[in-house]
Amino acid sequence: MNLGQAANAPDLSGEALTWETLNYADIPALSVVDSPSPHSEQRQPQGPPASTTSGVWVYYPLQPPARTNRTDLAVGFAVGFIIAAVLIPILFVWLTTPTPWIAPLDYGNQMAGVRTSSSVDGTNWTVSFSSTPNGRGLGLTTLEIRRPNGSVALAAAPLSTYVATETNGVKYDQVTVGATAVAVGDSIRIRTALYPAGHRFEIRFGNHVMASGEFL
Repeated sequence: MNLGQAANAPDLSGEALTWETLNYADIPALSVVDSPSPHSEQRQPQGPPASTTSGVWVYYPLQPPARTNRTDLAVGFAVGFIIAAVLIPILFVWLTTPTPWIAPLDYGNQMAGVRTSSSVDGTNWTVSFSSTPNGRGLGLTTLEIRRPNGSVALAAAPLSTYVATETNGVKYDQVTVGATAVAVGDSIRIRTALYPAGHRFEIRFGNHVMASGEFL
């Protein structure tokens, strides 16, 4: 049987293709060749026949491979760069900032507001709390006093030590008697005879300094 050009083959008038007359046994060796032309090129069939019509094999010229759109690549790289530039700083801040879902919040660094003054007769220094973080228990909040040369004049001890009575020249006065935490309005009276001007005090909650100052 002879192989003829199918009626539904694509318009190849501009290609000037020549079809060989072959037996079916020779179909695997079938090739499609342009007629001699400076602009022609050899084409090989790919895979199984594209379609059949009335038992006649129909082959179409090989389509050129699709080319990558360089504009799409450039846009993709630009978008990726912008996303990375935005997300990396956010990730850095998120990893380096304490948050409730990473670790419990640490309120220890919060400062207390204090005012330091001396009594009219000059016998006491008074350290009054004008503001304070919540939950600063008297048993965990300590007072320490140092001399001008830095040596310890009064070793750190809980403020609860000085509530009931004056101890080592220090007395803690409460706005609300019986309260267990430092409160606004509470004050500490300190004997000037034992801790004269130039001494420094430091009030700490755990390892965090809540307030400090110098007697002047």
